[in-house]
Amino acid sequence: MRSEGEGRGSAAGALTARHGDGHAEAVPFAPGDTLLEALRAAGIVVLAPCGGAGTCGRCEVALADDAAPGGARRVLACQTPAEAGMEVLVDDLGAMSVEGVADPAAGGAGSPGPTGPAASAAPGGATTAEGTAPGGGATIAEGAARSEAPAPAGDARYGVAVDIGTTTIALYLVDLDGLRVLETAGLVNPQAPFGADVIARIEAAARPGGLTAQRDAVRAAVAEAAAGLCARRGIDPARVERVACAGNTVMECLAAGIDPAPLGVAPFTPPTLFGAEADLSPATPAPDADARDTGAPAPADDAGACGAGTPPPACPAGSGATPDAGDAGAAPSAQAGAPGAAPADAPLPALARAYLAPSVAAYVGGDITAGLHAAGMRGRDGLQLLVDIGTNGEMALGDARRIVCCATAAGPAFEGAGITFGMPALPGAIESVELDADALRVGVIGGGAARGLCGSGLLDAVACLIDAGIIDETGYLFDADEAVDEGVPAGLAARIGEEDGQAVCYLDPARRVWLSQADVRQTQLAKAAIRAGIEVLMGELGVTAADVEELALAGGFGSHLRTASAARIGLIPPELAGRTAAIGNAAGRGAVAALADEGRAALEDVAARCEYLELSTHPAFNDAYIEAMAFDE
Repeated sequence: MRSEGEGRGSAAGALTARHGDGHAEAVPFAPGDTLLEALRAAGIVVLAPCGGAGTCGRCEVALADDAAPGGARRVLACQTPAEAGMEVLVDDLGAMSVEGVADPAAGGAGSPGPTGPAASAAPGGATTAEGTAPGGGATIAEGAARSEAPAPAGDARYGVAVDIGTTTIALYLVDLDGLRVLETAGLVNPQAPFGADVIARIEAAARPGGLTAQRDAVRAAVAEAAAGLCARRGIDPARVERVACAGNTVMECLAAGIDPAPLGVAPFTPPTLFGAEADLSPATPAPDADARDTGAPAPADDAGACGAGTPPPACPAGSGATPDAGDAGAAPSAQAGAPGAAPADAPLPALARAYLAPSVAAYVGGDITAGLHAAGMRGRDGLQLLVDIGTNGEMALGDARRIVCCATAAGPAFEGAGITFGMPALPGAIESVELDADALRVGVIGGGAARGLCGSGLLDAVACLIDAGIIDETGYLFDADEAVDEGVPAGLAARIGEEDGQAVCYLDPARRVWLSQADVRQTQLAKAAIRAGIEVLMGELGVTAADVEELALAGGFGSHLRTASAARIGLIPPELAGRTAAIGNAAGRGAVAALADEGRAALEDVAARCEYLELSTHPAFNDAYIEAMAFDE
């Protein structure tokens, strides 16, 4: 592996990357490159939760090898030197589910739309196939990847809304007259090789070239996907008038080329709260260097350049929302000081004046303000609790009178990282587990053999093993003899074994995938962080779960988890299990709304109303966290 300060040199050779659809491409690599570095430089996404540190063991790729069983051997991409003539069999990450973007093969029209009671809870929404779009303004064509609605007239105006998630990105092509979603697209965030969570991305940005590489990767991916949406409709990308993006504060910083380092250290002061336009045009090819490489100053941190405090009306191209002029990878601006000066041949000229949704704090970002608007919290009479369960569990509790919010470091367990067989929601992942008398039944994405466990399957597995008596209230996983002594049925006790010196429970009949004691502990840490945040918010308002009218679960994981399992392990208050609504990609709907001036004003009003609680210093958090570690008997 190259040292941190060593740039990529001339190509030392080339390997072959063969994709799931059969096509192959040559991938040049520099001296000292690992497979991960070579593939990452070529724009081929390999999931690497630890960012290539060699600690997670999840960046496995297959190398063609006639001498190996099945003609391939698995290696860690971050630990394997790139060699000329290698053939890498690339996993098809396009099969990963992106919330709000349905399978194109299903036909129909894609949507970031809600499901459940929240779909009709808020006033002011436009009619959709499901009822009312909360938060107002966005008429959503429900279904899969293409609308069956009549094409807009020739003088139609278009916009593109983007939800920049840490793991995936969702895009929506929108008819600005009525905010009707016409086309959708989803992709894995190309920053994934830099790490699974925002802390890993911050650390990667601190390395030479890391900020530029992540900025360029996400901008290029958004521009290419947006151009693809236009091509599907036969629309000239130049006719796209507006772009609106929603993401957490770190994702928006990286997209804008702003150094996110302040977000990684106390007191976690965001360099900007966004709520303004910035130039997100893809960078022109240039040496891999960022401001730290060239000695250029960091982006300005004042009131005049999308800095901390009240955001300005717009962030000009070349201002603090984009890389400093000293950044060799920065996109050129034809008219400094005014958004919108993109080159005439830019893939999507409107990216030069993309709106970034306003953040509340370092870890309550534009995706949450967009989601709160879409959920309609500020228009409700009764209390609503919104929770976005991910690496950073963001949540808000409130109504038309008051909104309090916080964020908690849940870790990446629910996204498949840090779990022995954890993986994203890809074919082969166990997505559901059921207890059937003295047997475990698993549901596998794609219907084939199990090869891992995604977040929803993890919740189900832990809940089932608690009910079966294999896991006790402290989280201890009994070994086979102890389980029999505790009265666990023989069929289930037979699923218990030992791997690497610790008790495990085999989830599938073939014993390919198991849940270990360490996995249970990781689940306890993650669920306790979320639950403690919920308890602190309720305590701040002086209410209990009985007073909460609705729990709105946002995002992909919230849409796919089984609420009974979430309640059983204590992730959510059990009293709320029957008052829970999966609202889908609320951030995507908020981004659609932000394509209109009134939507932007609404998001900024939501952000201004939010009262942020810093849990790391909150007196009630530690006790709530410790109490939430246990499982109910």
